[in-house]
Amino acid sequence: MESHFETGLAALQKVFFAKVQFTDGEWADIASRWHYHHLPKGVYQIVPGHTEEYIYFIITGATRIFHITTKGEDVTLAFSYDNTFTGDYGSFLTRRKATFYNQAVSECHMLRIHYNDINELHDRYPKMERWTRLGLEELLIGMLSRQVEMLSAPAEDRFMRLWNQSPHCFRLYSQRQIASYLGITPETLSRLKRRMMDASKTQDARHKT
Repeated sequence: MESHFETGLAALQKVFFAKVQFTDGEWADIASRWHYHHLPKGVYQIVPGHTEEYIYFIITGATRIFHITTKGEDVTLAFSYDNTFTGDYGSFLTRRKATFYNQAVSECHMLRIHYNDINELHDRYPKMERWTRLGLEELLIGMLSRQVEMLSAPAEDRFMRLWNQSPHCFRLYSQRQIASYLGITPETLSRLKRRMMDASKTQDARHKT
């Protein structure tokens, strides 16, 4: 636990300082509010009907945020993994009940911070409030870009973007989960993956000749 905690704080500090520079005293106060949390594989971090009390930073592991439609369909909305944040941000910020599930797809070692601590840090340090605002802006831009992609980009383009930008997702998540995230069938995903691997083999063969 101690090694995970220290590793997590070092990674968290890099993420924080990438957006805003804090003094040693400010960072010591911020870091003291984060606590270690263990989430076993298969356990839910949040389920609909509960209010999100924490924001989580994944040290190692992976989670999947998903929604169950009125037809009973499981729709993957987001992936979180090493050195990324996770949680139901809407519930956390508005204090309303969560509407999504967030489940560990592998054993997760995490850090988490409580809603009250975030608010106290915002009141104490304007730079902390700025850091949160920048993070939310980044999140909003990413959500809008994904909506546009899902509405207008062909299935192959959506696949290629994930393949190029987040290839580790194909190792962390099942084919069904990735297909759901991309809005395609598992069969289509299999065909696109075969096409990509065949193209890679052809390219490798050309380099050898």
